[in-house]
Amino acid sequence: MKKKLQKVIKTLFKYFILIIILIGLILIIRYKINNSSSSTYTPPLTNVKVEKAKLGTIEKSLTFPTYIEASDIIPVIPFVQGKILKYNIKVGDYVYKDQIIAEIDSTALDQQVLQAEAAYNAYKNTFERIESLFNKKATSAQNYDEAKAMLDASKAQLELIKVQRDYTIVRAPISGTVLSAPLAIGNIASSQNPLAIIANLESQIVNIEINEKYYDIIYDNRYNLIIELNRPDSDSKIYATTISIDPYIQPQSKVFILKAKLNGDLTYFRPGMYTIAKITYKTINNIYVLNQGIKKLDGSLYYYDENDKKAHYLEEELFSYLDENDEYFQIPNEYKDYYFIVDGQSSVYDNQKVNAFDNNSGDKL
Repeated sequence: MKKKLQKVIKTLFKYFILIIILIGLILIIRYKINNSSSSTYTPPLTNVKVEKAKLGTIEKSLTFPTYIEASDIIPVIPFVQGKILKYNIKVGDYVYKDQIIAEIDSTALDQQVLQAEAAYNAYKNTFERIESLFNKKATSAQNYDEAKAMLDASKAQLELIKVQRDYTIVRAPISGTVLSAPLAIGNIASSQNPLAIIANLESQIVNIEINEKYYDIIYDNRYNLIIELNRPDSDSKIYATTISIDPYIQPQSKVFILKAKLNGDLTYFRPGMYTIAKITYKTINNIYVLNQGIKKLDGSLYYYDENDKKAHYLEEELFSYLDENDEYFQIPNEYKDYYFIVDGQSSVYDNQKVNAFDNNSGDKL
């Protein structure tokens, strides 16, 4: 009985010790909770890059595709028909005005000249006899007039045939480069096929087709247009001067033509080349500008205030009345000293504190 009592006492003692330990742990936990200060999570500030507006230029321009043309392209059409005996040109040759480029067989015309000369001499002799008689009052004025008319007609016929024979020697009508030489010795020359096409490559133009909706812009700024032609397949570019602007709109295509002459070195520009014409119609210098890329999708933007270290929202309407192009937009002078957020603006909101870094130097503001 005594052993059983001791065992119960020993068990009770163990439970007592365990309860004391639990009570102690509870008291310790409660003490720490009551004496600890409450803390909240503070997220890190958003990093943004900022920069000020810079003095720059805004060019307002339009671009159109076009093709280069020679201002003078002359097809050389023979005025007489016949076999080509000489053909002195090939594509790419430079010829001078009145240079012989081909000779056509003149045998038939030579015979016609001989016949016309014989007829003229006969009429001349007849006229001289009648003229002598007329001067002696031995024939009538009618006979004299008829003989004179026949002489004049035969002379005109002779001169006409000589002119036609001269056409068998084909000369260049202008100085220029041979663009086409489709015939050869032995071919038959005729007015249906040009002997050659000659162009003055030192004078080249473009006829730029412009949609009618831009007519007012082009016409109102016609004295200030800057036309730049760029070859998309190379870095070559050249400027052109306005020659004329159509005073009408083509009813079918709804376009009008701006004709311009190329200026400067034409080495890398040839008729038929495809170019992109950039027509700058307005240039605004010495204004404060920012890159279009800093705007949000709705056209708004943010600036950073150094005093309160916060981002502030600006509506698009504040700048909508000013000039802009695809690359830059103008800001009012009163904003020229503001720091505008150029990177990170999509992740901030109005009056949010941010860490701002200068976009150029990388220094923290």
